[in-house]
Amino acid sequence: MPEFSIAGNRIEIKESIKYLGVELHRVLGFKAHIKTAAAKANSTASALARLMPNIGGSGQRRRKLLSTVVARKLLYASPIWSKALVFNHNIENLERPQRTRRIARAYRTISTAAVMIIAGLIPAHLLAWE
Repeated sequence: MPEFSIAGNRIEIKESIKYLGVELHRVLGFKAHIKTAAAKANSTASALARLMPNIGGSGQRRRKLLSTVVARKLLYASPIWSKALVFNHNIENLERPQRTRRIARAYRTISTAAVMIIAGLIPAHLLAWE
């Protein structure tokens, strides 16, 4: 990457930066941010799901907590990056954490649309557009 200096301070141009938790890419694409947010939401959902047996199983209220935490992690700063959801790969990255079987108590082979209906969830990409 090229470098330049301003007032003797060396400035290095990078591919992306992280500002207030949002990853901004050099070409103003948000694919990396959406992928990172989905991975974080997935790891948080897994950690919370591992705690469920210790707090008395996965009742309706606990599953609602799990789905709410996942949605909040996914939708952080969504007004900024929601326009990137015109691409199917970004929508698929957002749907992946919401498919967590522990939220819907469903089999792994069930479709995403069916999981959303069973769990009573609104797909994250629709919430981001809202």
